[in-house]
Amino acid sequence: ASTNGSIRAQWESVREEVPDTPKFSQTPPRTVRRHALAAMISAVILFGLIWLVGNTAQTAALGHWYQILIAVCGIEVIWAVSYSIWPRPLKQDAAAA
Repeated sequence: ASTNGSIRAQWESVREEVPDTPKFSQTPPRTVRRHALAAMISAVILFGLIWLVGNTAQTAALGHWYQILIAVCGIEVIWAVSYSIWPRPLKQDAAAA
């Protein structure tokens, strides 16, 4: 029972050292998820329209939009990775500073 108490005390001291608020912005992962969801919805709608028409000759130009959607998602991923490498610090409130 004494080791459990000392482990708990160590855990509490470590928890006190960790700040409650994040030090860096968490915006990029959220926006990447949102944009990826938008791209998936767009791809499903595009697929549905191509399937609805049924003529590949008439919908060949629409098929090229998949490449654009993939490029947009790729740029978003690169942007998020860059925030992992070089995180942007949170802005301080003027009243708190």
